Amino acid sequence: MNINVILKPVLLFAALAAGSQVNAASIGSYAFEDNAVADQLISGQGTAYNGTSWYAGNRDSNSWLTYTGQAWANTNTPNDTTDSDLSTSLAAMQGAGSLSLELDFSQTFALNGNGDDLAFFFIWDQTQNDATVSINGVSQALTVSNVFSTSGTEQVANRVDWDGSTYSNVRLMAASIDLSDFDISLGETLNESLFIDLQANSTSPMALSLTAALNSSITSISPPVTPVPLPPAFLLLLSGITGLGLISRRKKK
Repeated sequence: MNINVILKPVLLFAALAAGSQVNAASIGSYAFEDNAVADQLISGQGTAYNGTSWYAGNRDSNSWLTYTGQAWANTNTPNDTTDSDLSTSLAAMQGAGSLSLELDFSQTFALNGNGDDLAFFFIWDQTQNDATVSINGVSQALTVSNVFSTSGTEQVANRVDWDGSTYSNVRLMAASIDLSDFDISLGETLNESLFIDLQANSTSPMALSLTAALNSSITSISPPVTPVPLPPAFLLLLSGITGLGLISRRKKK
């Protein structure tokens, strides 16, 4: 079954400009607003492969290189994992080391709501590979599984270009997380970027295709600031200072 979902940001912007509501999207049983996709690759560290080209990210210099067949050359930030197309991805490859990606949302904020809040979609078999997400200084290993529709039909990705061939029925897998596990309060938005580290332990590419916010908000929501009560001794000190001020003013009259 072809669930190669291609969201269309241009049409989305037009809908927003016309005052229309944001549309819902779904991948299998995962549902989210169609603007709730991590569409910014802020930085990367390590070697990545997208099926046709090799990239090398350097977080310190915030730069990317691509291999031309003879040498590494400067290039733009790859968009294979932020273009909302399940057929594209950035992958860590066996023997090439780990790949770390820093992602963010430009059109919405991930929200800590009911249930899981973020979903990560991968193509190819990930049962022997590893992925770890870091948010707010907290890291958590992802547990991936096959993607099914609400009726129980296994979902796949199609039109996947890889090593000179185009594949259909490519295995689609996903993992989801609850922002509560990352010290984000219920009802609060994620107000910073997230990091995902990919490690290929097998010949199957560890290929991240898309990241979606299952719960989202168009506005940033921070936890309320709780006033810190002053200790009784400090209150007594303040009242004493206030009393001295009154006495001083009376003496000047």
